[in-house]
Amino acid sequence: MIAVLTGCSTKNYGRQGSLTAYESSRMACADIELEEAKVQGWVDQVNQESEFDGRDALAIMGDFGIGNSMEKKAAIKSANKRLCQLQTVAVSKQCRPEPPYEAPRVKPPVHSQGEPQAMRMAASPEPKNPCLRM
Repeated sequence: MIAVLTGCSTKNYGRQGSLTAYESSRMACADIELEEAKVQGWVDQVNQESEFDGRDALAIMGDFGIGNSMEKKAAIKSANKRLCQLQTVAVSKQCRPEPPYEAPRVKPPVHSQGEPQAMRMAASPEPKNPCLRM
Protein backbone atom coordinates (compact mmCIF):
# COMPACT_ATOMS: atom_id res chain seq x y z
CA MET A 1 0.00 0.00 0.00
CA ILE A 2 2.81 2.44 0.85
CA ALA A 3 4.55 1.71 -2.47
CA VAL A 4 1.40 2.74 -4.32
CA LEU A 5 1.09 5.98 -2.34
CA THR A 6 4.74 6.94 -2.72
CA GLY A 7 4.57 6.52 -6.49
CA CYS A 8 2.14 9.44 -6.60
CA SER A 9 3.85 11.50 -3.94
CA THR A 10 6.46 13.20 -6.12
CA LYS A 11 5.41 16.73 -6.97
CA ASN A 12 5.22 17.77 -10.62
CA TYR A 13 5.83 21.42 -11.43
CA GLY A 14 5.98 21.29 -15.21
CA ARG A 15 8.57 23.02 -17.34
CA GLN A 16 9.03 26.34 -19.09
CA GLY A 17 9.49 25.86 -22.81
CA SER A 18 12.51 27.15 -24.68
CA LEU A 19 12.10 30.40 -26.55
CA THR A 20 11.30 29.67 -30.19
CA ALA A 21 12.83 31.48 -33.15
CA TYR A 22 9.38 32.83 -33.99
CA GLU A 23 8.96 34.28 -30.48
CA SER A 24 12.45 35.77 -30.58
CA SER A 25 11.85 37.50 -33.88
CA ARG A 26 8.38 38.84 -33.04
CA MET A 27 8.86 40.05 -29.47
CA ALA A 28 9.21 43.76 -28.81
CA CYS A 29 10.96 45.04 -25.68
CA ALA A 30 7.65 45.32 -23.80
CA ASP A 31 6.77 41.73 -24.75
CA ILE A 32 10.11 40.51 -23.45
CA GLU A 33 9.62 42.29 -20.11
CA LEU A 34 6.10 40.85 -19.81
CA GLU A 35 7.33 37.34 -20.57
CA GLU A 36 10.14 37.69 -18.02
CA ALA A 37 7.56 38.70 -15.41
CA LYS A 38 5.43 35.66 -16.27
CA VAL A 39 8.38 33.31 -15.94
CA GLN A 40 9.39 34.92 -12.64
CA GLY A 41 5.81 34.48 -11.39
CA TRP A 42 5.98 30.82 -12.37
CA VAL A 43 9.26 30.43 -10.44
CA ASP A 44 7.65 32.06 -7.39
CA GLN A 45 4.75 29.59 -7.67
CA VAL A 46 7.14 26.62 -7.88
CA ASN A 47 8.99 27.90 -4.80
CA GLN A 48 5.70 28.28 -2.92
CA GLU A 49 4.44 24.83 -3.94
CA SER A 50 7.76 23.24 -2.98
CA GLU A 51 7.19 24.05 0.68
CA PHE A 52 6.76 20.96 2.88
CA ASP A 53 3.35 19.27 2.76
CA GLY A 54 1.78 15.80 2.98
CA ARG A 55 3.24 14.69 -0.34
CA ASP A 56 6.71 15.41 1.01
CA ALA A 57 6.06 13.08 3.95
CA LEU A 58 5.09 10.31 1.54
CA ALA A 59 8.03 11.08 -0.73
CA ILE A 60 10.42 10.84 2.19
CA MET A 61 9.13 7.33 2.87
CA GLY A 62 9.52 6.35 -0.79
CA ASP A 63 12.72 7.96 -2.01
CA PHE A 64 13.88 10.11 0.92
CA GLY A 65 12.46 13.19 -0.84
CA ILE A 66 15.03 13.04 -3.63
CA GLY A 67 12.35 12.94 -6.34
CA ASN A 68 10.78 16.21 -5.20
CA SER A 69 14.16 17.89 -5.01
CA MET A 70 15.09 16.70 -8.50
CA GLU A 71 11.72 17.79 -9.89
CA LYS A 72 12.04 21.29 -8.43
CA LYS A 73 15.61 21.62 -9.67
CA ALA A 74 14.61 20.61 -13.22
CA ALA A 75 11.63 23.00 -13.18
CA ILE A 76 13.75 25.95 -12.01
CA LYS A 77 16.46 25.08 -14.53
CA SER A 78 13.91 25.24 -17.37
CA ALA A 79 12.72 28.65 -16.13
CA ASN A 80 16.28 29.95 -15.85
CA LYS A 81 16.99 28.77 -19.38
CA ARG A 82 13.96 30.66 -20.70
CA LEU A 83 14.90 33.78 -18.72
CA CYS A 84 18.40 33.61 -20.16
CA GLN A 85 17.03 33.29 -23.66
CA LEU A 86 14.76 36.27 -23.06
CA GLN A 87 17.68 38.29 -21.71
CA THR A 88 19.78 37.40 -24.75
CA VAL A 89 17.00 38.56 -27.08
CA ALA A 90 16.57 41.76 -25.05
CA VAL A 91 20.26 42.55 -25.40
CA SER A 92 20.27 41.74 -29.12
CA LYS A 93 17.27 44.03 -29.67
CA GLN A 94 18.97 46.74 -27.59
CA CYS A 95 16.21 46.72 -24.97
CA ARG A 96 18.92 46.73 -22.30
CA PRO A 97 22.70 46.84 -22.09
CA GLU A 98 24.82 43.73 -21.95
CA PRO A 99 25.38 42.59 -18.35
CA PRO A 100 28.69 43.59 -16.74
CA TYR A 101 31.30 41.16 -15.53
CA GLU A 102 32.71 40.76 -12.04
CA ALA A 103 36.40 41.14 -11.33
CA PRO A 104 38.30 37.87 -10.80
CA ARG A 105 37.85 36.55 -7.30
CA VAL A 106 40.73 35.68 -5.03
CA LYS A 107 40.16 32.37 -3.31
CA PRO A 108 41.05 32.13 0.39
CA PRO A 109 44.40 30.64 1.38
CA VAL A 110 44.59 26.86 1.28
CA HIS A 111 46.14 25.21 4.33
CA SER A 112 47.40 21.65 4.33
CA GLN A 113 49.63 19.65 6.60
CA GLY A 114 53.01 21.34 6.82
CA GLU A 115 52.73 23.11 3.46
CA PRO A 116 52.84 26.92 3.18
CA GLN A 117 49.77 28.87 2.29
CA ALA A 118 48.88 28.88 -1.37
CA MET A 119 46.88 31.56 -3.09
CA ARG A 120 44.89 30.67 -6.15
CA MET A 121 43.17 33.04 -8.52
CA ALA A 122 40.04 32.24 -10.47
CA ALA A 123 40.91 31.30 -14.05
CA SER A 124 38.64 33.88 -15.66
CA PRO A 125 36.19 36.55 -14.61
CA GLU A 126 32.92 35.09 -13.39
CA PRO A 127 29.98 36.66 -15.22
CA LYS A 128 27.24 38.27 -13.13
CA ASN A 129 24.81 37.03 -15.71
CA PRO A 130 23.93 33.42 -14.78
CA CYS A 131 23.01 32.84 -18.43
CA LEU A 132 26.67 32.98 -19.39
CA ARG A 133 27.51 30.17 -16.97
CA MET A 134 25.08 27.73 -18.58
